[in-house]
Amino acid sequence: MRVHVTRISALDHGLFRFDKNLSFAILFMNSDLDMYGRFGTRAGGSFRGPFRPMPDTLHMANKDMSSHGFLRAVARVLDLHSSWKDEKRKAAIKELLAPKLGKTYLGRPLRRRTTGTSRARGRGRNECFHCHRIAEEEVGFYFNNRKPVPDELLWSFPMPDKIGFVLDSGECATIQSVVSGSDAAKAGMKKGDDILVLNGHHIVSIADVQWALDQAPDDGKLPVRIKRDGKEQDITLELPKGWRRRDQFAWRYAFNGLKGKVLGLDELSELTDAERKTEGIQANESSVRIGRVLRARRGSGFNTRARASGLRSKDIILQIDGRGRNTESEILAYVLQEKHPGDEVKLTVLRNAKRLDCTFAVQRILKRRGHDH
Repeated sequence: MRVHVTRISALDHGLFRFDKNLSFAILFMNSDLDMYGRFGTRAGGSFRGPFRPMPDTLHMANKDMSSHGFLRAVARVLDLHSSWKDEKRKAAIKELLAPKLGKTYLGRPLRRRTTGTSRARGRGRNECFHCHRIAEEEVGFYFNNRKPVPDELLWSFPMPDKIGFVLDSGECATIQSVVSGSDAAKAGMKKGDDILVLNGHHIVSIADVQWALDQAPDDGKLPVRIKRDGKEQDITLELPKGWRRRDQFAWRYAFNGLKGKVLGLDELSELTDAERKTEGIQANESSVRIGRVLRARRGSGFNTRARASGLRSKDIILQIDGRGRNTESEILAYVLQEKHPGDEVKLTVLRNAKRLDCTFAVQRILKRRGHDH
């Protein structure tokens, strides 16, 4: 049975949990809602404002997927389904498929789509439930209630290369390479290993590896079942504290809007080493260029205090509240985890070879008009 889901406002977001910043996502499950696996991933690729992708976006969105990998995933799912129907193996397979629920961050159901009036007026936009807006509202649930946004929500669905291995996009979950000295290498993972189970989750594609890592603790041991040279064996992967923070999350589309709502900034980009040298930026300073400082726009929810403080487009952020060198993601994480709506931040920026300080208050995450939250 195939189901094409077009409206997800009433779904169980613990069961139907996936990376809301993907171009598409496939969930393989049976009629009893046992989750066989997932397909669909994205490693990066940022945007210059709404629907204006950076040049690397298409490559980063597709480099870890292929049609061959999809066919391998489908074949593994069909094998699982055949085993699930076999009463002798059903219990063992169901154990592999559990737990099938993910974390639900909102703590409440999303507001259902209104009907009637908007449809009668032809405003078809309200028919669509924007997935990245769910991710935005999950962040807002914590930030607006003056709670630090969890690492698991910012650095979500980590790519496996952050713990030291890269998968072959043409297979289900076959290791293509292992970084020497990494967590994966210390666990004994090797090129050619086929990952069958990770952290209790059956693996049919890289999306399942990300899912298993997304459910993993901030530090601890993860059981891994691999097939090597035709034989299955179990190994243990140890994750050090703070391993999630090796990744960057600011490229995700949900944070494209959050930058504007919380800080009033947009189109942020990191300078290259050559650009840092040309600008005379010190080793302990950040180098995040501001593409736009946003103006007031009806219904946008943008924070306009940044522009009022004197910040301008093309300014280069050197420090935030006197902190040392930080990436765009680390700057956002600092604000979302250590600041509250109404708190002030001081940005030290570089403009025409001069260093300036601009202080303004961050803003709560307001809902955007025209989107079904």
